[in-house]
Amino acid sequence: MSTPSTTSLTLYNTTINIYIRSFNLLHTLLTQAQSHLPASSISSLPSARLTPDMYPLHSQIIIASNTALLFASRVAPHLFASSPFEPQDHLNPSTTLADLFSVVDKTLTTLRAIRPDDLEVGTSGADDDDDETKMMEIMIGGDTPFRSNAVGMAMGVALPNIFFHVVTAYGILRREGVPLGKKVYLGPFLEGNNIPKQEEKA
Repeated sequence: MSTPSTTSLTLYNTTINIYIRSFNLLHTLLTQAQSHLPASSISSLPSARLTPDMYPLHSQIIIASNTALLFASRVAPHLFASSPFEPQDHLNPSTTLADLFSVVDKTLTTLRAIRPDDLEVGTSGADDDDDETKMMEIMIGGDTPFRSNAVGMAMGVALPNIFFHVVTAYGILRREGVPLGKKVYLGPFLEGNNIPKQEEKA
């Protein structure tokens, strides 16, 4: 499925659209790992870490998913009315590679169902600062409250958090021997955004 271009600056394009591209990238990274690593390495891959004091691969991907879906549930709550957002357990040590593919696929299905006009709150930046109905609050690290409108939440928390965990997942896979490069990483973000130079008229 093609991803809409991000050549115009809207809340949808700087959030949901980027999240979709991020999870398209994660799907590509996992596929590369599945294709290039020996079977003996696949079973332990979800538990691989960059360093002992960082979360393993499965946590990185699930936290990224939780971040994207939490944001989506706040800006398009009507789409979650029948199935409220519940964060997935990112600490389950028995998570498999198949489980991670499932997380990525389900996240993509949810995000792709959101249209630009589904976004309900906090879409006008500073104008929302006095509107309590458009404010969101989350806890950072479990003990630090962060309160803002949708734009502030997207730029201050969701987007950098997703990038952090996606890049960390990339680093883990690279360290485990998966042949990756910057072109692989940038691919999903470049898709649909190339604007060819117009031919000069004679």
